[in-house]
Amino acid sequence: MPLSEEKVIGEQILTKIDQLIELIIAAGMQNKKDRQELFKQGCLMMRELLSLLEQLLGPREDYLRTAVKELVMQRLPDQRVLNGFADFYDLLEEIYRKARPIKYSPPDYQEKTIRLPEIGSGNSLEQALIFLFPRDKIQKNYWYKGMNFQYFLPSLKFAVEDIAWNKAFNRARKEFFCRKHGIRFLVLDSTKAANYREVARIIKRQVSIPD
Repeated sequence: MPLSEEKVIGEQILTKIDQLIELIIAAGMQNKKDRQELFKQGCLMMRELLSLLEQLLGPREDYLRTAVKELVMQRLPDQRVLNGFADFYDLLEEIYRKARPIKYSPPDYQEKTIRLPEIGSGNSLEQALIFLFPRDKIQKNYWYKGMNFQYFLPSLKFAVEDIAWNKAFNRARKEFFCRKHGIRFLVLDSTKAANYREVARIIKRQVSIPD
């Protein structure tokens, strides 16, 4: 996919995310009966969003669900908007389930799918990043100006791809994008290291780590 087309899709995704956030907030202010029409709109919006995401991430359900949640968290205008709105993510999840009733797997059965481990749960690259950058926020499946990165540290403009988990990404395109936007970009295979400390040493050898 050409870089220009990928950028257009990325912008469309962010627009859909913003619209979805507004719709969920509006639905949260309605009673259950009045929510139904908004939910129909939300399901249509979610299907369109997932169709766009599939063009960039592929059809894997775990990637798509994670991307939707991460994007919503990033695009919320202010986390204080959710004060007194504790069911925001419940409504988001409900819309997702209704939009993809066949492909959706309930949480109790998620271990049957192949998915990236959560930070700190045994993924040696993520543990290495936490070890090296304890004071910096580590984002996963992060969207930056229309480009998705497996791991991204916004404060350092540092992106990492682990080909052990993602062998299909377009390396040349991401390297070009990173040079253009002043992002340090590292590609490695965490399975070739015995543990997270060895992964950390690989990162330190290839990237200048600030004190």
